[in-house]
Amino acid sequence: MALRASVLAVASAAAMLAACTGTNSPSAPTPITAAAILSVQPKTPVRLLPNVLEAKVQTFRPYSWAAGWTVTVTRADATDTRRLEIRSVTARIEASGRILAETVSLLGSRPLTGEGVSVEQSLTYESASPPPSQSRLNVTVHVFDENGIGQDVRTAGNTIQEQYCGGRAQGSCSGPYIAILGNGTLLTDSGVPEWTVWVGQTAYFFNGHNAPHRFRSDPHPGQTDCDALNPVDLNVLEYGYSDVFNEAGTCGFHDETDPDNTALRGRIVVRCCIF
Repeated sequence: MALRASVLAVASAAAMLAACTGTNSPSAPTPITAAAILSVQPKTPVRLLPNVLEAKVQTFRPYSWAAGWTVTVTRADATDTRRLEIRSVTARIEASGRILAETVSLLGSRPLTGEGVSVEQSLTYESASPPPSQSRLNVTVHVFDENGIGQDVRTAGNTIQEQYCGGRAQGSCSGPYIAILGNGTLLTDSGVPEWTVWVGQTAYFFNGHNAPHRFRSDPHPGQTDCDALNPVDLNVLEYGYSDVFNEAGTCGFHDETDPDNTALRGRIVVRCCIF
């Protein structure tokens, strides 16, 4: 009986010790991937979509773009007192399974304080397809703890919209307004039948005359100055518009129904670029 009582006492003490140990022992530290929170703030966000970047066109054919953003790293738990360091921030722009551009910001061993760490980045790149198009920004931050153990913390990715007019980063898609008056002549501001557009814009036309007209690019009959003007057909009291002007230069135009009529001859000067 004495032996049995002794065994029970030891078992009871062991159980109490285990319970106390389990209650007071510190929990396992939060993984680094959960201890840091990443956010990306576009320098030029799309309207009503604050997490979507709007790229700014740089060149045409090939289409190259510029985009900028700020990466901010903060602690997920303010009570987590471990020393965390940010070593680098890597950003990639990808589309169609390809890496279009990449940049790496080396930070040494910058401590992740309560205020967080912010890094500004930007890239110029060629899109995978003609605009309007989309690419994807993916950011990876290399975080190390006080024991020298490192892990990568990644964003879910941000969409980049690429369009060469409209939006916040580009000029308007609307170009000049060219009208035929009721007397069959072109409406001009200065008496000179010349209008300016920017690469990426279109020209708008209105026929206020009592006869249909068909604008075409010079020269007649080759029509090779500007493909954007082939064709612009206008019935009576009808609006029309050109295609997008993709290249800088000068586009003479005429009325194909009466190519020698100087009252309906003019030219469009295409400048590069809106930005």
